[in-house]
Amino acid sequence: MPMKSRRLLTAIMAVFVFFAGVLASTDSRAGPAILIDVDSGEVLFAHRAFDRWHPASITKLMTAYVAFSALRAGQLQPDSPVLISQNALSNPPSKMGFPVGTRITLSSALKMLIVKSANDIAVAIGETVSGSEPAFVSLMNSTAQRLGMTSSRFVNPHGLHDRGQYTTARDMAVLARAILREFPEYQFLFSIPGIRVGKRVLRSHNRLIGRYPGATGMKTGYICAGGYNLVASAKRGNKHLIAVVLGAPNGSYRALVAAHMLENGFDRSRGFFSGRPTMIESFRGSGRKPVDMRPYICKPKSQRQPIPREIASFGFDVPIVDIGDDPDDQEDSGFNSVSGKGAAAIQISSGSGGSRAQRIAAYLSGPRQGSPVSANGLLPKDDLATMSMPRTIPAPPRRPTIASATALPAVETGLQSGSAVELQAVDPTVAGMSVPMPRRKPAH
Repeated sequence: MPMKSRRLLTAIMAVFVFFAGVLASTDSRAGPAILIDVDSGEVLFAHRAFDRWHPASITKLMTAYVAFSALRAGQLQPDSPVLISQNALSNPPSKMGFPVGTRITLSSALKMLIVKSANDIAVAIGETVSGSEPAFVSLMNSTAQRLGMTSSRFVNPHGLHDRGQYTTARDMAVLARAILREFPEYQFLFSIPGIRVGKRVLRSHNRLIGRYPGATGMKTGYICAGGYNLVASAKRGNKHLIAVVLGAPNGSYRALVAAHMLENGFDRSRGFFSGRPTMIESFRGSGRKPVDMRPYICKPKSQRQPIPREIASFGFDVPIVDIGDDPDDQEDSGFNSVSGKGAAAIQISSGSGGSRAQRIAAYLSGPRQGSPVSANGLLPKDDLATMSMPRTIPAPPRRPTIASATALPAVETGLQSGSAVELQAVDPTVAGMSVPMPRRKPAH
């Protein structure tokens, strides 16, 4: 190895040791986190899981759940038109920015909702399902009550900051589990590594997808007040787990915390668990008000306050190497604190000792596997409809279907081109998993 590279690795390891010591804490103000088993509902780990938190774009998990319910009920179909209204377009980024009057298929809209985290699309889906945004929000809240989300309140379908919108780690685990158990036919949407819309390729902000072994997806979120949130799922063999992380200081750290929780969940022998088994349905309690993360993450670097270690910890030691901002972190708000250098926030040598922490960090800093999926679902009567028309989610089954334990359901996509129809597998477990995702240039 060249001398320059050796010096770099030595410096990285020094930073790794430093942050491992600074961020290790179990203070009661630490960020909320929970780990559960999807099939049994057992709570495997929880820390401040009842603290209220501003959800940011993990709100869109509820938006997706309500849309899936409308599909199941036959109220909508995968190719039902989703109209972009003035109300939808008026929302700030992240957004697709289609002009008022544009119509897209619900199938494509769901991919833009989950992968791009588009706020305008979230509102458009809500208006399509319920007729208006307020009516859809009311349906979101009644659905939360039905699912047993005892400490959640929704004000909008996208997660842009509102003081009255909050959730808990426990409630988001309940919602994520409901999605995976009730709608296995739509699970593939959450594991898509990127979407292609026209000539644009938009990548998922979930760093685990295509990197962490067994990752099956779910949703990220970020707002200044709430920090970086993540609901992550992974499956190995017959064990399917969900990890929820709220209030992380950056996008890479939330992925690292989730990966360590999942790894401990897959390896029950490591002493991560204690006490008698507790089921998520009966796991109830009260917590504190959200911590305001704005002073720590949403000011220019020279003015940011150091993140207190009691906030950066999630109830267990999390080794981390933090050497810069990730340009993919800023997904949910118009604010952009990225320096422009584009340095990944996790870098570590996988050849120095081969420890478990190093292995996890190497996963998350490596190239993403998987190819982007087409989301060109503009309807033919629209003036902008010069692109192909995929139908990328299956029609709702008449009876609930159970996902195979060995593979995700095959997805049939009809790409209409003139009078010919091409069938294409778009499930990322089938389509080109060996093809690295294109890397986006850092913002300047």
